[in-house]
Amino acid sequence: MTARRWFFGLVVGLVAMVPARPAAAHSSVGATDFRTEFTEVTGNLAGVELTVEDLGARLQIERTSATEVIVLGYEGEPYLRLDAEGVWRNTASPATYLNVDRYANVTLPATADASAPPKWEHLSTEHRVSWHDHRAHWMSPAAPPIASSEPDVEHIVYEDEVKLVIDGLEVSVGTRVTWVPRPPQTLWWIAAGAIGLVAVAAVVRWPATVGVLGVAAPLAGLVTRPPGVGWLAVGLVAGVAGGIGLGRRSAHLSGLAGFGAVIIAASRLDVLEHSLVPGSVPATLQRIGVVLAIGVGAGALVGGLLAPGRKVRPASVLPASG
Repeated sequence: MTARRWFFGLVVGLVAMVPARPAAAHSSVGATDFRTEFTEVTGNLAGVELTVEDLGARLQIERTSATEVIVLGYEGEPYLRLDAEGVWRNTASPATYLNVDRYANVTLPATADASAPPKWEHLSTEHRVSWHDHRAHWMSPAAPPIASSEPDVEHIVYEDEVKLVIDGLEVSVGTRVTWVPRPPQTLWWIAAGAIGLVAVAAVVRWPATVGVLGVAAPLAGLVTRPPGVGWLAVGLVAGVAGGIGLGRRSAHLSGLAGFGAVIIAASRLDVLEHSLVPGSVPATLQRIGVVLAIGVGAGALVGGLLAPGRKVRPASVLPASG
């Protein structure tokens, strides 16, 4: 089998390893243009820690010293309970079912009745629980009208409150959702294109450069995302291919590594499209990683495809004149 056929065979194998992008499940974490924060607290929140999780996709409550904590649902009914035995959920609360879908597009069962006595279901023995709460995010896939008319200005688009009962006393915690202007996406794409052109030009001028690109591109790609097992596997395959390609001066293996970097980065294009991104790596560094992975990876890929043979030769050295 020729080296070029090996190259395309490895590309197909790498594509097969790419983890499927999950559907819009309420538990998934993605980039967003909305900042969720707590505002004023009415009552005594002592004994409890309430935090925003996953860029507003979830709230988390932890029982620290309080004896019993109850999170109230959307109609003021008991929804969650934390006590010495752990975490409980009221299966009669409409919130139990509405919180399954990000936009509450569900059909409530006949047993869901906010006025019915609670039917507590034991969830865990933990002293904390997180849940998807519609009082803490924008309830539409479309941008709010004010953000559409003035997209470059921050706007408060939604305010509500989460009510708790802590050791028998009611506490209200205000929530605020703010539209945050999106980054200049066009500029990031121009940067990716410029890097790609430079990388291809470098491969044309110095063919051995394709090996260096094949090693560097997957590393840049993995910086862009919280590394799950599937993407680490893709990055590992791409990185190993790039390392072997560099050592053996194989343009095809280096091209495979570049392809792996491109598909890793393509899975995180949301960091170029939205203002707030998940992960501990700052958003700007994630965007730089995406741009580098696309540009450098494309350079390695094009170099691998255009290479006439299996190996690229280092720059020729003229014999010394006698």
